[in-house]
Amino acid sequence: MNVAELLAGLQTQHDEATARVGELRGQIEHLTAALAETEARLADLTTTRKVVTELAPTADEPDPTETNTAYQTIVNAFNPGRLQVPGSCEPVGVVAGWGG
Repeated sequence: MNVAELLAGLQTQHDEATARVGELRGQIEHLTAALAETEARLADLTTTRKVVTELAPTADEPDPTETNTAYQTIVNAFNPGRLQVPGSCEPVGVVAGWGG
């Protein structure tokens, strides 16, 4: 093998190593971005868990989904059968000629 062949072989190996370095840098950039996104999602989930834990009723508190709330009892006392608790699916009673 002469020096020219040796140098050509070295150049080929150099070119291959340079291409591999570029591929690996691209993978590192991709993984770094994915890691940042995943860490942000993890932080969001941690915050959400903390808020839900703080707002969740304890065992001795009534279930907030109960329909017989104090608010509904008061509404029924003043206007039986007409008004509903806001957010319910039933329509609000309307007085004929009101607002018209």
